[in-house]
Amino acid sequence: MMKSEEDESRILRTRRKTEQALGPRERSVQRLAVRAMAGGRAPTVETLSRELGLQVDAVREALASLEACDCVVMDGDRVRVAYPFTMDPVPHEVTSSHGTARANCAIDALGTGAMLAEEIEIRSVCSYCSASIRLRGRESFKATTIGPVVFVPASDLIQGHASDCVCPSTNFYCNEEHGRTHALALAARGRLLSLEQATTLGISAFGDLLESTSAQSGERRPVKME
Repeated sequence: MMKSEEDESRILRTRRKTEQALGPRERSVQRLAVRAMAGGRAPTVETLSRELGLQVDAVREALASLEACDCVVMDGDRVRVAYPFTMDPVPHEVTSSHGTARANCAIDALGTGAMLAEEIEIRSVCSYCSASIRLRGRESFKATTIGPVVFVPASDLIQGHASDCVCPSTNFYCNEEHGRTHALALAARGRLLSLEQATTLGISAFGDLLESTSAQSGERRPVKME
């Protein structure tokens, strides 16, 4: 298991690469893509161009910059992933006033309430026993399951898009015993976080993403783990 909170901070830094600064155009495209996916819609280059009043080529260039920083993942001219959301058939369902969406992983799901500035409902399953896990909240969550935890893999496992290599292992468990048993069975390297710790991590990653005055993509608020 992880020795400290350093890996959590490293995951945030790695997932949101900052080799290049993203400008206002890129961040506008990113925010619109995230809002569309919050409602379960897969944005395309054409729809983003029309809604933003930008040329198609300008939107395509912005999306290429965002993909290089792993802020989005494209499937042709369609946005497949706009963190924290995905169009892939993953088990983390988020319901808000925007509609129903799917989050890439448990951490991404827990950050959406603060990001959308509203109470949300998360429906997922225990990755060990497949028991239903339901959570409701905004910046803290109440669970129908007693003591749910989240497994976060070691940051050095990130190779390529986080949605493809790390998110599939970042899951909910209905209790610590199931989390430890599953991690041991898979020989997985990482750390189990309490629901409160995992929510703190999600908020640090996504809490201010939709704010027009937020930090440039990739610059997240420091993660403070108790």
